[in-house]
Amino acid sequence: MDLLFNILDKTLTGPPIEKREFEFKLVPKLTKEVLKEFGLEKTYDPNNPINTDLTLAKDFYNAGYELALRLGMFCPDTKRRIIFTDEELKESLRNVPTEVTLGYGKDKVTIKSRVPEDR
Repeated sequence: MDLLFNILDKTLTGPPIEKREFEFKLVPKLTKEVLKEFGLEKTYDPNNPINTDLTLAKDFYNAGYELALRLGMFCPDTKRRIIFTDEELKESLRNVPTEVTLGYGKDKVTIKSRVPEDR
């Protein structure tokens, strides 16, 4: 519960930023930097669009994790960035639910987490 309150606090205290600046300047800039640092630029192979190289998959996961730490999230209501610490991100990943149910009645749908081995 502390994590939730910390995140809510960050929606009011995080660095202010406009949506366009976050989406069109910061996201591309940091993504490019992280891909370069992890040596992942130009790794897409159009002849083999589904990656089966586990090392490459792990590198992309680590790059995505680093990007999440640097970028954070945008809160449109307060126009602020929510920047997470390494521990907050790890705690969130440890506590990810295995399924989420959305909607009511005939619109109700349950989304279950999957792993690469699922069919």
